[in-house]
Amino acid sequence: MTGFVTFEISGDKLDFDDISNNIRVQPTNIYKKGDTSEKYGLVVQSADRWIYEVEFGENQNLNDVLMSFISTLSYEKKYVKEICKVNQTLWCDIYSGFVQCFSHGEIR
Repeated sequence: MTGFVTFEISGDKLDFDDISNNIRVQPTNIYKKGDTSEKYGLVVQSADRWIYEVEFGENQNLNDVLMSFISTLSYEKKYVKEICKVNQTLWCDIYSGFVQCFSHGEIR
């Protein structure tokens, strides 16, 4: 099974450097509102997007991948909660040949 796990913050006028510095990871992709993306067909971005994505291979245990992914982001839970209060949207997406899951909303 191969796939990826994605964490995304989207909204208007995101400060990409501030997000990267506070979450302490470099994004896989960033898009400004109006940018185009061709990853899944030509798409015009309707908002700014900061995206961190980790790919995994068929020989990797999905639970291990998820635990590592969550661990990478868990140190800055307070920051993520704060940025989501300022009209930002948070997404977490898990996609593989076996399953596709989405989570959207509030961090507790």
